[in-house]
Amino acid sequence: MRYPEPDDVATAVAHALFAPDPRRRYLIVPNQREAEAIIRKAIEERVQLNGNQPFGYDRDALVRMLDEALPR
Repeated sequence: MRYPEPDDVATAVAHALFAPDPRRRYLIVPNQREAEAIIRKAIEERVQLNGNQPFGYDRDALVRMLDEALPR
């Protein structure tokens, strides 16, 4: 069988519908490599948005923003 069973997707959908604290986003991937690729792509897009514009942020400011966004 080429594709995995949709159990992880079904679990995420059930969580989104019925959990008292559903997440804003769900990442359903078959392995760590795929998860890393998606996160790296999202970071790359944010770096592109930040670059070459009059209100860009330096590395320290971006790291502070990331730290603020991460759950404690």
